[in-house]
Amino acid sequence: MVKNKDLFRDILVNQLWRPDADISDRMDVSQQNIACLLTHFLLVMSEIPGQTTLVTPLVEIALRPENMTKAFLPTMPQDDIDEIERAVLAASSAFENPKFYKCKNGHRYLIGNCGRPWIKQKCNVCNEGIGGVRHNLDEGNIQDDGKDTTETGHLLGQADESSVVTVPERNLNRASFAIVRLLLHLAMYSGTKYNLEAVCQFIKPNIDASVVCGYIMEHIKLDLQSIQRVLGKSNDEVYLLIHYILADIVNKHNMNVIGENCAPNMCGLTNKEGRLQWESEFVGRYINPVVDDIESILDSCNHKLVNDTRLGFNALIRVIYELDSNSEIQNKENLQYHPLSWQFRREINIDLFSQMLNTSKEECKTLMSFFQEEHHLRAIRFVPSILRLHQLLIHKYSRQLDREEAENLNISEVRMQIERERRYEDFDHLLEDFKAAWQCIRQSLDNFQLSVDGTFVKVRKELCRVQIDDSTPISYLLPTTKGSGFISYAMLYFLIKKQNTFLQSLSSNNLPEVNIRDISHAHLISYHPEKDLLPMAMASCNYSFEIGKDAQTEYNFKDLEIQIIDKFLFSKSTIKIKEIETFTYRAEATNAVVFKTLLQKIPQVRLKPTVKVQIISEVLQKTLPVICDSIDRLDIAISYMIPVCLDSEAMLYDFMVGTLKMENPLPSQKAEQISKFKHTMSLWITLAHERGKLLAKYNKDTFEWVSEHLKEPMTEEQTSIIRTLLDKLPVEHLDSLVELLFECIVLRMDIPENIDDEDYCDSSGVSLRDTLIGYIDVTPYEENFKIEETLMTTISKFPSEIDTPEIVLTTHAVAVWNLANTAFIERQSQRY
Repeated sequence: MVKNKDLFRDILVNQLWRPDADISDRMDVSQQNIACLLTHFLLVMSEIPGQTTLVTPLVEIALRPENMTKAFLPTMPQDDIDEIERAVLAASSAFENPKFYKCKNGHRYLIGNCGRPWIKQKCNVCNEGIGGVRHNLDEGNIQDDGKDTTETGHLLGQADESSVVTVPERNLNRASFAIVRLLLHLAMYSGTKYNLEAVCQFIKPNIDASVVCGYIMEHIKLDLQSIQRVLGKSNDEVYLLIHYILADIVNKHNMNVIGENCAPNMCGLTNKEGRLQWESEFVGRYINPVVDDIESILDSCNHKLVNDTRLGFNALIRVIYELDSNSEIQNKENLQYHPLSWQFRREINIDLFSQMLNTSKEECKTLMSFFQEEHHLRAIRFVPSILRLHQLLIHKYSRQLDREEAENLNISEVRMQIERERRYEDFDHLLEDFKAAWQCIRQSLDNFQLSVDGTFVKVRKELCRVQIDDSTPISYLLPTTKGSGFISYAMLYFLIKKQNTFLQSLSSNNLPEVNIRDISHAHLISYHPEKDLLPMAMASCNYSFEIGKDAQTEYNFKDLEIQIIDKFLFSKSTIKIKEIETFTYRAEATNAVVFKTLLQKIPQVRLKPTVKVQIISEVLQKTLPVICDSIDRLDIAISYMIPVCLDSEAMLYDFMVGTLKMENPLPSQKAEQISKFKHTMSLWITLAHERGKLLAKYNKDTFEWVSEHLKEPMTEEQTSIIRTLLDKLPVEHLDSLVELLFECIVLRMDIPENIDDEDYCDSSGVSLRDTLIGYIDVTPYEENFKIEETLMTTISKFPSEIDTPEIVLTTHAVAVWNLANTAFIERQSQRY
């Protein structure tokens, strides 16, 4: 009895889907096949009985999508932070109590040791303040309540080529994962017939309702390609297989199934647990039995097609399905001329081999683990190339590019620059390996979380969809812990982490450990899937060929397991992830570290005040770009000075012009005449300070290159106290304070702090007054710092009482400089 007469009427008049999706003249055959598949799927969903069965979620999505807008759709990625938290706690010692917190925008971070905040940092995702001071959590931060952030709906974004090779989620194998995802997209497309707006609500990020059908159709096409690749079958066989699964769902829907009462969280997919259980049970009942017996099922289906009397025993059909019998062979001496010799036989590839292993009854735990991770392990061989590419780009561009320049410099332009240096072939080879690794794992990086300075950072979905080609900005290749270069850093981190966890899962013994800078292929699980693994797999199988029949293949999995352990896994090392080198942009270069190294080579002295005044007067006649170029040239000169021992009395200008071949390197004639190597730091500070004051004048960020932890804003009360103290200073002393603050920020405060260092001292809880007085007492220059008594008295009055809201800390240094500089400009303008 027909339940849905409207549906059958639409089929009969060929108006089931949109006009461009209904079967029509000259429609592409593959599109006709999809239309038939959609029609079959919709018929099954419309006519199948039962309200709380395993098929119910697909029925609801297809017929009543408005009921599933908040559902956790099958095969979608999820947040595994709960597993990460358990792993962190399990790895902690008895004396540690690590806790997770969230910044103002909800991004998680971890505080180790006692689990209570002691210092302030910046969130790696949104740059908001995280942590706190002396066990007081920063405003807006909260302790993580462990609440799951897994999103509902469809989370894959636009379909692209990266979706062809599927990476399974949760407990699904690759074949079942690809088939379930196809059924989901068939259901979503069917749902657009009844409630387009509801299906549109599934999709994240949001898209316009007018493009929903095309969006889902692209995913259906890619799902079919994925199934074809994983199973090693032809297009026609894949369509036949899905039709069989739909028919099998109907056949298995007996009275017992119709009457089953699945839990509400499974029928409605209302939580992760319900989805996990549904995926496991649905695949176990409807998908795995078909995949495990795929050969006999396809043979049976093909014979039914050929013997269907409605097709009139068409001879062409028999040829297409290659069902002619062996008796038709007349001359066995010339088999190469007979069509039966050239019947289609499925290609033996890694995906097929993995699928055969899943259906095998042999117990090969190591081999099974290897093939479960093989789609990631194959990319580990690119790690040395990725590291060399990082080193090449860091050596060429570190501290020479700012972020905007990197975003505007594409790979083709970099290739041209490197080609002039005769390193084109090396760069091109490394780039190709980088791109190959990216294609292998970028799906897995979607929603992947890694720890960066105590904060768990997710790789954003839009970054995972980036295509690396000649038009891609070079910033995507430069390894950084934030911004577009995060994909380069995260990819290397992911591959190293994958090797470490895989090896640790196989061995309980202490594994050898290697520094990342010492990595070679000998330390890595390094193999080529087609050149190394596939020949090894084929050598471990017996392949028999018989005219008129499919090739028969028997695998010796035990033998292959021994070979893989011996050639790919034996004596491999775990790798220290913390040592991944990152790229430093010009604005991020920590000058304190550079000058600390310079001081060890060449003792530094200050320029005389009269000389400095003359230099400044000449510098002020130059434009801001000229001053910036001069500082850049001075940076280059310093980088060449540090590796070698030079005479501190030698002239700086002669070195820059004569040795480094720079033209007009300094913006002041006095600086050219007076400056020696021993004046380098003082000259740099003088030029940088004048640049900073000009930037402030034009409302630009003077301290763009300074660490974020020094940029904490002051409260109104703190600002009022400091302003009162500044108002009492003579304008000359105010100018000296501005210069002192700038110098102290650059040379003393802006030093990277590593909490794991033995001599680590948390400076964020130290008052600005104590830091300035300490700098005055012990300056990096050879001579002592001379300061007016009035200025010293003012500095000593900066609020410094611990545990009082008025205290001005080193974290407020930039805010105090801005306030003092503004006061100086105002006072100076009043004078004139």
